[in-house]
Amino acid sequence: MCHRVLEVAVSYPQYTEIIGNEMFSTVLKMIVYEPKWMVGMEWDMISLVRDIYCRIVLGQCLLPGGQGASMQQPRAPYDAKTFEQSKNAAKPLNGGGILCLSSDIPTNVLLSLPIGSNGQLLVAQLHASLKENLSAKAQKDLLRNMLRMVASNVKAQEGDQGNNGDTLFGRVDEEESVLNQKLRVSLVPSIPEKLVITSKTLREKQDRLTQSENELIGAKNLQALFG
Repeated sequence: MCHRVLEVAVSYPQYTEIIGNEMFSTVLKMIVYEPKWMVGMEWDMISLVRDIYCRIVLGQCLLPGGQGASMQQPRAPYDAKTFEQSKNAAKPLNGGGILCLSSDIPTNVLLSLPIGSNGQLLVAQLHASLKENLSAKAQKDLLRNMLRMVASNVKAQEGDQGNNGDTLFGRVDEEESVLNQKLRVSLVPSIPEKLVITSKTLREKQDRLTQSENELIGAKNLQALFG
């Protein structure tokens, strides 16, 4: 539902405050506070953070539902601060558009989080990395790393007050936390042995048999001539 709202409304500046501040800050808060009721939905929430930040700040459009690699829109020739609108801006079902005149609202929301004394530097580095790495996995991992830092600081500030035992509103255990898991590995592991194509193997075997038959026929012919 939230992705569909983005795809329909993000290109209209009058909705930037609602999407870039209210929706964005609400989603971030849910991620960094890590309530138990949200277990299993963390990557969906991080995907929504990515969708908002890419469309409003970076001038990047995405496929429907925030899927796939980001597509960087070029700068408008008449204004270096403005991005050209996506061809799907009027087609939300095809992914929708972007905010052409990018806004700092989501960036300021990130800076308001307890990142640390070097928060501006970290957000600037995140911004640059998201511009450089357009794949969905890379961008979501970058955002996850940033939010893991914020969650750790929030947890330290809360102390025991943030732990509500086994209730749904308590913080997840560390082993359940997506933010504290190791970086995801490829779903298709590297094949350790040499990949051999079956048809190629059969063809090579047939060639060897043919060569052996030819050699045998040649030997018989020689015996017939000189025997």
